[in-house]
Amino acid sequence: VSWRILLPDLQAACEAITAGREARLESVGTSFRRWAGMLYEQASAPERVAELDAWAALLEGPEPLLGARALDPERDTAATMRHRSWTLPHAEAATLVSRAPGAFHCGTQDVLLAA
Repeated sequence: VSWRILLPDLQAACEAITAGREARLESVGTSFRRWAGMLYEQASAPERVAELDAWAALLEGPEPLLGARALDPERDTAATMRHRSWTLPHAEAATLVSRAPGAFHCGTQDVLLAA
């Protein structure tokens, strides 16, 4: 079970109860079982099977380099790592930690990592 899925529901329930309201959770759109069934149907559909050669071709050959050169164990160490930091105005920071995670169904850390 994913905490990312459960925590928003637990938070909503706790907030509702604390405010003296009945805890009402949103209905689940698609169950895992239904999702897995749809995935199986798609995987065996003729149009997906026809794509198999194209997807397999992507895996041929060596793994591409992540950067412009191969990793150098002498040079590429934690000591040479660079850091970046930004300071945001309050309004933008509030959006990042409150509205964006809900809009994209993810956690604050995911929004910050994507930014």
